[in-house]
Amino acid sequence: MNKDIILIKPSKKYEKQFLSYRNDFYNNGENEIIGDLRFDTNISFEKWLEVLKQFEEGKFGVSKSLYALYRKSDDKVIGTFTVCHKLDKGLYLYGGHIAGSTCPSERKKGYAELSLQFALDICKKLNIQYVLLTCNEKNIASAKAIISVGGKLENTVNDDKGNKFQRYWINLGSTKLKPKNLKSSTVGVIAPSTNLKESNKNDIQESIIKCNELGIKVEISKNAYSISNDKEIKIKEKVDDIEAMFENPKINGIFCAKGGQFCSYLLNYIHFDIIKNNPKVFTGISDGTFLLNAIYAMTGLITFHMSDFKRFIKNDEYNETCFVNMFLDKKIGAIPQKSAWKTLKDGVGTGTLIGGNLTCFTMLCEMGYVPKDENIILFLEDLEGASSKQDIIKNINILKKKGIMQRVKGILLADYINEANVKLEDLVLPELIDYDFPIVKCHDFGHAGINCVLPVGAQVTLTGYNSKLIINEEVLQ
Repeated sequence: MNKDIILIKPSKKYEKQFLSYRNDFYNNGENEIIGDLRFDTNISFEKWLEVLKQFEEGKFGVSKSLYALYRKSDDKVIGTFTVCHKLDKGLYLYGGHIAGSTCPSERKKGYAELSLQFALDICKKLNIQYVLLTCNEKNIASAKAIISVGGKLENTVNDDKGNKFQRYWINLGSTKLKPKNLKSSTVGVIAPSTNLKESNKNDIQESIIKCNELGIKVEISKNAYSISNDKEIKIKEKVDDIEAMFENPKINGIFCAKGGQFCSYLLNYIHFDIIKNNPKVFTGISDGTFLLNAIYAMTGLITFHMSDFKRFIKNDEYNETCFVNMFLDKKIGAIPQKSAWKTLKDGVGTGTLIGGNLTCFTMLCEMGYVPKDENIILFLEDLEGASSKQDIIKNINILKKKGIMQRVKGILLADYINEANVKLEDLVLPELIDYDFPIVKCHDFGHAGINCVLPVGAQVTLTGYNSKLIINEEVLQ
């Protein structure tokens, strides 16, 4: 960066320079300074400093911090920008995390890009992993500046006045590995948990037929139907199948056949470099939670939570629609809903999607394979056969003690399958009363058979104001 330009915060020391900055706009016939937090209202400098303090403390809604670009060589404030510490509905739709201006006399000199670079550094310090930047569609200069610092266009939206706003995202976190789509491909089926049995063959054959109808060929792994009961032999067989499928150049995707209680034993034996060097679609559910999250954590590969292959998209049009949308049509945006989702706690949160079965996810955290993303959206479900009501509460508190909840920006809850019809939210919400993030309830993933496709490791936004989970980025090549 230009060493003559430094970042400052407004203070009495720079009163003269800030007043000169404001007059630069007024003298150019401009009465609005974008991102100035009311400085353009001709407020006194002393009063403005008080207002800035209140904004930073969150007394006007979302906490916001204002900074200025100061040029040392001629003692001049040349631009200002505001960083919003989080998003609300309006900021998510139109405003973004950063808003700023360059004074008229200093435009077209590259200061807009420099200002954005400074602002992104502030976002990093605030642990904002995914930064949203917006600009009016007609503001070509702003769009170029956003793209120059890595902005990726998600979409264009209209506000209430008909103005079109382009919405760009910047990932300040780790790079994601994205597998190829499954169009006209071959997938492999593995049994990393409970082995397939003779009684499963009809279900597996039905799923193979459905795949073939979608233009997808299927290969069953060597050890999927193994009858071995020895733990060490089973670990070797299952790890061998996983690694062989990833190394096989003819295979584009790998589906877990069924759930169970064995995947946790595999993690210390998997050579994750094999997976990282051969990124492919990987899907699972139930104790597949171990593999989905560990693979993403260790390799950066986006994985997918969906029905196991034994049930696949059997007898449910919703499951099939979600599968086609994700793996064949590569659609992003809002996850389809079979039944209306319900907001339990309002708000907007953006982060990396991780989660699955609560019991398995909690065990994963204690094993050290949990993803380390600073901002996460957590999806959770469970069933009585894995956890009692007391276990559910205990697991949530373990996640709190492990620091997971401090990184959460939103939670999507599904069902707790139990005979007494106890709701998962009734167990979880009292334990999360001190956290300020949106919580949404749905019935569209979990052990009940209905399963959308949830991309573990993808950037998503959970919006409480309309109860949606939105995929913000491409998750497949």
